Amino acid sequence: MDELPWSGLAELSRRVRAAFDAECLAAHDAMTRSPILSALRLAPSLTQPRTVGVQQDVLETVFGTFGPDHAFNTFTPDWGIDLHERRATQGLALLLNHGETELRAARIRAFLKALRVPNLPDDNVLERAEALAERDRIDLEIRFPAAANSPLSRVVIVEAKFSHPLTEGQLRRYRNARRNDWRFVREPDCRIVGLTPEAGRGRRGRQFRHWPVLLWRDVWLRFEKRRPREPDAQLATFMAWLWHRIGALNPESPR
Repeated sequence: MDELPWSGLAELSRRVRAAFDAECLAAHDAMTRSPILSALRLAPSLTQPRTVGVQQDVLETVFGTFGPDHAFNTFTPDWGIDLHERRATQGLALLLNHGETELRAARIRAFLKALRVPNLPDDNVLERAEALAERDRIDLEIRFPAAANSPLSRVVIVEAKFSHPLTEGQLRRYRNARRNDWRFVREPDCRIVGLTPEAGRGRRGRQFRHWPVLLWRDVWLRFEKRRPREPDAQLATFMAWLWHRIGALNPESPR
């Protein structure tokens, strides 16, 4: 009968030892690892990386069509600077406004849909839309006529959050700045866009209704899927940078 693999441990345990040594642990480690290593040598496929085949059209239902101007087909900038909230919203405002009127209207419509803004006007109205950053300390806002012949504008206010928490009175100040402006309709559309739902921590009372929280990941995916295809790679490059900053499919934990 073959000797049991732990029989040597019994012999070691009967020896008189004046001080601790690692001989027992080393023997146990050797006897434990030996069968595992032998099995791995007999089955090398277990140690090889595996890939899972997924049809492209299935992935495109989530990420959008993988055309040449998709964010995943461009490089991610490595400029040695962080993409913080201010840079992100200023970049979005610049790129949303970029280009000819029809393309800009389609791009802004895609972004407003990504923000879940309801009851959007026709594209001929959205051709007069504009995106602004850091006006009255508001991170990002998009203004467009309330209707084709209306003298008033609708405004969508975005409070962008990567890491900084909300401060006391911040949301009330931003909303009132537009509610009390005669150029705009009475109620602005307000959104908090954060890495996690905790981005809305600090809201009070009706602010939970007026300031819903959207996740950067979800807004990014909806916008990348809906935005018009463009020959200019600037927006795709920025979206690649933003994708990595927001943690891709694994949003960061609150800091």
